[in-house]
Amino acid sequence: MKDLLEGYKRVIEFDNGYGLSIVSHGFSYGGKHGLFEIALLKNGDMIYDSDLGFSDVIGNLDFAQVAEIIDRISKVVK
Repeated sequence: MKDLLEGYKRVIEFDNGYGLSIVSHGFSYGGKHGLFEIALLKNGDMIYDSDLGFSDVIGNLDFAQVAEIIDRISKVVK
């Protein structure tokens, strides 16, 4: 089970108060296939409803899709 939890885990925080949790491991959506799962954060807490198009975690994302979301969230005005 420990092997399934090992993988990529990172939290990115932006100056606008938003952040992203980005993971890829055996229990994340897409992790077994080398894909990523992200969750939107606000002031360090996961948020489930926002005007940014996020209502829950989003899984099965490739690197380019994650990079696009990072770019979009980083440009949100505080």
